Amino acid sequence: MGTNVDIGARGARGSNRRHRAPRDRGYAIALTALLLVPLMAFTGLAVDVGGWYARAAAIQRATDAAALGGVAALPLGPSAASTAALNVAAANGFVNGVNGITVVATKVGPDQLRVTITDPDVPQFFTGLFRGNVSIARSSVAEYVPSVRMGSPRNFLGTSYLPAGSGLTGQSGLPAGAPQEFFWLSVNSPCAMAEDGDLLSSWYNAMWVSGSFAGCTRPRTPSPPSPQIVNPTYSPDGYIYGVKVDEGYTGGPVTIQVYDAAYCAASPPGATRPDFRLSNAVFTTVYTVRAPAPNPYDGSLLHQLSLGGSSETDANSGVCATPSSFTTGGYRGGWRDLYTIASPTPGDTYAIQVRTTDPTNGNRGSVNNFALRARTGAMGGGFQSCSADPFEVVPQLRPASTGISAANCPNVFALENMSVFANASGSAAEFFLASIGQEHSGKTMVIDLFDPGEGGDRLRLIDPNGNFVNFTYRIVPRYSGEAAPAGGFGPFANQSQVNISANGDQPGPNRLSNARYNDRQLQLIVQLPPDINVAYAGRTWWRVRYDFVSGTVTDRTTWSVTVRGDPVRLIE
Repeated sequence: MGTNVDIGARGARGSNRRHRAPRDRGYAIALTALLLVPLMAFTGLAVDVGGWYARAAAIQRATDAAALGGVAALPLGPSAASTAALNVAAANGFVNGVNGITVVATKVGPDQLRVTITDPDVPQFFTGLFRGNVSIARSSVAEYVPSVRMGSPRNFLGTSYLPAGSGLTGQSGLPAGAPQEFFWLSVNSPCAMAEDGDLLSSWYNAMWVSGSFAGCTRPRTPSPPSPQIVNPTYSPDGYIYGVKVDEGYTGGPVTIQVYDAAYCAASPPGATRPDFRLSNAVFTTVYTVRAPAPNPYDGSLLHQLSLGGSSETDANSGVCATPSSFTTGGYRGGWRDLYTIASPTPGDTYAIQVRTTDPTNGNRGSVNNFALRARTGAMGGGFQSCSADPFEVVPQLRPASTGISAANCPNVFALENMSVFANASGSAAEFFLASIGQEHSGKTMVIDLFDPGEGGDRLRLIDPNGNFVNFTYRIVPRYSGEAAPAGGFGPFANQSQVNISANGDQPGPNRLSNARYNDRQLQLIVQLPPDINVAYAGRTWWRVRYDFVSGTVTDRTTWSVTVRGDPVRLIE
């Protein structure tokens, strides 16, 4: 028997499917058509959003680069910074004014620049069907961290123990009762020995043989005859001092003045005539005033004064005559106007470059001690001391006493290196060292003291709150094969002081002095707090304290303060 199969029924069911298939296909086509529009929209949105993210990232990279490039030019002024920023943006494909692109650079702080790039019509591949133009803007803020200011928060620097008073000659310009600074600014002849304390000016060292000076080879040569050796830190550019006017400055012209500008030998050197004669050699001191620039040595020339001098003790003629006014006469033992900045730009720093050249013979070089100050008003007028530090501790220098606000007090300071002749009596003396602001929070401060300590007992650091701080110190070798000092080069961690008394091992032969740190570079390293404003309540000035054994110190030395880190950085 066979098996019965209901073919008709199956045929009927199959027939039913064949009849419904056209209707099913129409439904699928309609559904696909309905879904295709949102699917295409979402696909287009995904493509365009990806493109927008890529465009935004490209704009952000360009604003970062433009802000960094522009802020480096900020010392030249906001206009120069804006031009530099726009050039960097253009190099990255964003040209101001082309295809609607805008690039705007704005100074937003004393050393900060904000750059904003806007593309008002970002390309759209699909979403243009559903929405209007897409605009993307990105901003970056960069900060230029200038060189550390050294030596003074005031409008005078290096007046040593000049007596108070506003006279033309023999007076500091400080008010009665204000403490004296107890150091001169100083620069040596190129034929002075490096161990005489000038880090940059001396050509050679190791020049003391059998109790006398062995001679100085002129002109300078990189391979001097024995026993002379090259000073490895010699720089023909000399030293840089700054005169800064505050962002809020409204005080009019600023006149830079110099005390005892020429080398004029005195016998003996004293409170008002400070130069030291070590031989009958004469040299030239050159003062150059430069316009603001990222590198202060590169600023455009505003004025230059070259002064010879006299090795004749107590000479009183030519450049070594006493001044008859701030603008006439000689330079010995008095103040002379150097240059007037007619319209200083608020926030700018003007540079004073000081260097020596042209020793007249090969005898041992001598020492030119001088001072700088800045006053408001045209050339020939009087001087009023003041302070740019809102936390000034000397009552006579506060605005209530001077009538000059901190914002209207031009600050005079050293940049990079400060070459000084520190001279003080008593049991101790404190000197302003450097201003370390909030921008240096969490970084490492490095203090280099070249040839420090003659006449001293110990050296300590004081933070802006007036507290002694611990530090690490070491001796940095300056010469190949330099002999190690007693105890080694270090480092010596967590120290509260450096013993600078007594004698030590010389770094090499043919040195005159055997003082512990003679012709050596003493380096102190300090970890700064993570938030300087919080730690020091807005105060910024650090000081160095000398304690004395003999009751007096006469230390010819060069100080330098730096903070490790990139001077240009993004902060937003």
